Amino acid sequence: LKPSWLQPFVARQSCAAQRSPQMRPGASNLPEITPPPRRAAAVAAAALGWSGRRTRSNRPPPRFAGAAPGRFTDALVQSAPDTPQDSESAGSGGLAVELSLENMELRRQVRELESRESMLQDELFAARRQEISFGRSFGARAVAETLVERAAKTTTAEDDFAAGLAFDTGRTRQRLLYLYASPLQMPALGVDAEISTLREVLSPASVDLEVKVASVSSLGQAAIEPDAWVHITAHTSNKGNALCLEADTTLLGESICRLECAGLKELLKSAGGARNTFLFVAACESAQVALSFQAAGVQHVVFCPTIVADKRALCFAKSFYGALAKQLSLEHAFSIARCAAELTGDDAQYGLLSTDNQIRFPVAASSWQTPLPKFRERQSLKRCVEDFVGRREVLRDIASVLGAARRLVLLHCSASLGRTATLKQIAHLMTMPGRKFASPGVCAFFPGEAPGGLLIVDDAESLTEEEKARIRQHLEHDGSQLLAGCRSADIAVPSGEDFCADVKPICLELLPLSAVEAAELFLRRCQRALLVEDLVLPGAYGGRDPRERVQRGEALALLQKPILAFAGIPGKIRRAVDDWSKRGSPPLHGTLDRLALAVGLAGRSMRPLPELPRRSGRRWQ
Repeated sequence: LKPSWLQPFVARQSCAAQRSPQMRPGASNLPEITPPPRRAAAVAAAALGWSGRRTRSNRPPPRFAGAAPGRFTDALVQSAPDTPQDSESAGSGGLAVELSLENMELRRQVRELESRESMLQDELFAARRQEISFGRSFGARAVAETLVERAAKTTTAEDDFAAGLAFDTGRTRQRLLYLYASPLQMPALGVDAEISTLREVLSPASVDLEVKVASVSSLGQAAIEPDAWVHITAHTSNKGNALCLEADTTLLGESICRLECAGLKELLKSAGGARNTFLFVAACESAQVALSFQAAGVQHVVFCPTIVADKRALCFAKSFYGALAKQLSLEHAFSIARCAAELTGDDAQYGLLSTDNQIRFPVAASSWQTPLPKFRERQSLKRCVEDFVGRREVLRDIASVLGAARRLVLLHCSASLGRTATLKQIAHLMTMPGRKFASPGVCAFFPGEAPGGLLIVDDAESLTEEEKARIRQHLEHDGSQLLAGCRSADIAVPSGEDFCADVKPICLELLPLSAVEAAELFLRRCQRALLVEDLVLPGAYGGRDPRERVQRGEALALLQKPILAFAGIPGKIRRAVDDWSKRGSPPLHGTLDRLALAVGLAGRSMRPLPELPRRSGRRWQ
């Protein structure tokens, strides 16, 4: 009987002996192998320094040419000879001892390599624990307390590795600062749609989206963020030589701050240059602004050197950030977005200033990493009225008064001029991300509550005494404000008894729509394109085809005179155009008197019009 530890080597030696040229083929007598005494094997093992347990040696590990990492055992087994060099001179007992000693030597070398690998892992874990102090997600005091707690208790290597990864997640996230400026005096930008789109396309990547109002101070602070990418959505003026930002006073969009390119360079220079690596300028004719940022030190700038529509810019940004979120390089992401814009009929041009087009977003967080912070949703309010136009002056005035911390603002109009729709629009503008009333619970419609915030009341003249008492209780909170809509400013009462005795009511009148605003509303409600026979009186075509389609700019100019028949009442315009569309949109023949008469308004000059066939055409885009 042979011990179990020697049987594999006996079988190997037997096969080698059969293959040896010194052995006669078919020989029946093989050399008899006698197992060594147990004491001799123990002495040999002690001489090699093996004690039967795993130890860590300070000697450097042996080097094996061609041995791949993680395959030390295979490399060592392949280096063991199958037979002794001199099989004839070796005795049977000496052969077994030699094989056993070689086997123990190989096992010892494997243990040394495993011990060396374990020591290197311990050093890696220790180095990673020292990097905790540089984590962004923890304060200095919290980091110190964490280090003291870890030093006080004994942890395994697996625990240290998991903890190091948890701290490391704060450094792998990319920050995207979204700065927007949409002053109330200028056309409104689709900020809400753009924020929702960026949240959607950036969700697969480890990107934190931070929304702020673009002002001089916020832009200067964003420029010195070394680890943040910046996205700016704003208007430009003076043919792209000025960036239209919002004032730093109240952040309600009531005033504009035009930052010239020279002032922008001075702002960036005062901070020692921009420290951002990437900037996206979503603004028309922004080439000069992009060059100013590049000269200040921004390595990669995406801009639009031409005029671009708001929806077109949103589609380009969606394609661009979507490609970056899928780990494409900056060059490839820009190429995909520009190609998609060209194929969809976008006439705008887009540019890229970059020193290295191979930058990417960091790798997305794995399953063992902590989840990204959820973006705070906007508070739920009454929905805005569809096709809301105009009212820029009254919106600016209300924002200015609320920004000045006035307690009571009264918006009054005797006729139905869209007071409710205006209040809803104001509520949505005041609660945009980064605004004064953006936090949940700070703005509400009555009978809701907003302690210390803005409470909006419509039809204030119909309030009961109990409801007025609730409003007075709201005004007792520090910082509370009230925006009330009514038919007449008389509900304020000079003595202030209805709401609060020491409150000064600011009365603002809602005026009818101007001719340009009314014409814009008319075109938005139309369900087909307007033709020459709709906007020009019969006999005044001047050789033009009556069925020729009129472009939008010309239609706005031709509608400003006939639209006066509606007296600037938006509700009448909506109802008249909708009824006209239901009847098949017959030709208007240059006058809107019949439409005004159908909704109860006396037109400027009423004359009988012939019955015309029903006709439908292409919709306005």
